[in-house]
Amino acid sequence: MPTNRAIHISALMEEIKFFNPGSILDVGCGFGMMGTMFRAFTDIRKSERNPESYHSWPTKIDAIEIFEWYRNKAWELYTNVYVGNALEVIDSLEMYDVIYCGDMVEHLSKEKGFELIDKMLAHANRCVIIATPSPAPKQDSILDNPHEEHISEWKEEDFSKYKCELIGNIYSGQDNMLVVRLMK
Repeated sequence: MPTNRAIHISALMEEIKFFNPGSILDVGCGFGMMGTMFRAFTDIRKSERNPESYHSWPTKIDAIEIFEWYRNKAWELYTNVYVGNALEVIDSLEMYDVIYCGDMVEHLSKEKGFELIDKMLAHANRCVIIATPSPAPKQDSILDNPHEEHISEWKEEDFSKYKCELIGNIYSGQDNMLVVRLMK
């Protein structure tokens, strides 16, 4: 779906506050909901002590999205949005303090998912945070976007080959999210 499940946002924003990143990459931004959250918990939060940051937005918040049709006004909250396949686009990008990949890795095969994780770790100064529904419900194309199909399912043990910390395995009503932090 072009937006994130909401049940993990408070845990994710605590991570953002803790790491206090100067740069964030949102891999698979879809509608761009997390751009709003990242901006609010970086520059807008800092403006309470430094009013200039309210409008200057010193935090670099970039995004990658494969489906151009999702472009909308929310994307303006990002510094840059790169349209294309994350497996290819990320190679041309710089380093980021935090890389977030939410509601996205399940759209790749396990092989491609691990390839993306390795590339994200290579571009992360501090950490990669992955959020994925676990178990992932069956999902086909949405809004004529074939990239929305759920192809793989990820469990905590899938991340065991990395320096990994569980942020949460969050269940709420019908939604569920596995959220992990991978460190360099």
